[in-house]
Amino acid sequence: MGIEGEQRLGFVLLAEHGLAGSPYIASIAVDAAARGRGIGSALLDFVEERCRGSHQHLFLLVSSFNRRARRLYERRGYRQVGEIPDYAVAGHSECIMHKRLG
Repeated sequence: MGIEGEQRLGFVLLAEHGLAGSPYIASIAVDAAARGRGIGSALLDFVEERCRGSHQHLFLLVSSFNRRARRLYERRGYRQVGEIPDYAVAGHSECIMHKRLG
């Protein structure tokens, strides 16, 4: 997923039963040169469609300093439901984001 021609522009790693039995996007990334071109949204579309019907909830983490990604998730209907301070980077939090798929 996230391929243009022969060039890979992004990827998503899904743990299908990752958080309380619900799907968890363990990692999602888009090549820096390809950001802003809808690739992140296409990756989210892929995961959400794959999970819709068999699951009601989808989770992911986003670093508090990653404002651009957080804005994307919020536009897509994800809401913060928790926070893990100082988890990956001291002085910053990992924000637990949730979207109801139903």
